[in-house]
Amino acid sequence: KGYELPEGSKEYLKGLRNNIENVSDVKFDRDSAHGLVHPLDLIDVLQENTTDDMTVTVDVGSHYIWMARYFKSYEARHLLFSNGMQTLGVALPWAISAALLRPNTKVISVSGDGGFLFSAQELETAVRLHLPIVHIIWNDGKYNMVEFQEEMKYGRSSGVDFGPVDFVKYAESFGAKGYRVDSKDSFEETLKQALIDAENGPVLIDVPIDYKDNVTLGETILPDEFY
Repeated sequence: KGYELPEGSKEYLKGLRNNIENVSDVKFDRDSAHGLVHPLDLIDVLQENTTDDMTVTVDVGSHYIWMARYFKSYEARHLLFSNGMQTLGVALPWAISAALLRPNTKVISVSGDGGFLFSAQELETAVRLHLPIVHIIWNDGKYNMVEFQEEMKYGRSSGVDFGPVDFVKYAESFGAKGYRVDSKDSFEETLKQALIDAENGPVLIDVPIDYKDNVTLGETILPDEFY
């Protein structure tokens, strides 16, 4: 007889399944202001341009919730999250490891601007080793996951803003390619090019992100898992 889940785990998973099914009923406003990209538009483009053999690594932040909810992966250990510990800065180092362990495939890593800065110096490692990594930054100039959790819990936010960073110049200073986009269409075009460029080393894409729907997204999360 094979392993069976405990009854408590079965009930928990049943609740999660019901919650996931209800997510499809949630409506988001994808009409983003000029120069910004809605998370679901970014994920749609990413999904269309990611093959099953690619590894996708995801940092912690608001993007992590969007990715966990709406990005689909169909191969074990090819979509990596720091779920329980929720460690900032893991996406790029994980991508480096994945690229070394799976040398014949490209790797996509995803982070917020804040999370990226926790380990951004590892871009030097990726460049030196000529690793085929495309790193996508969801950029809003804030620790956004902290901000919207504070707003949902306390009705205000504090200590979440930081100054602008030119991530294109940052990438270029290490010898990597850097791109900045301002729409779904430009992101799609740039991602396709970046996946080609990555054959010669890492590429960074700076995406100004539209997080206006985060509160709506937060309402789909189980309270015990969120706070």
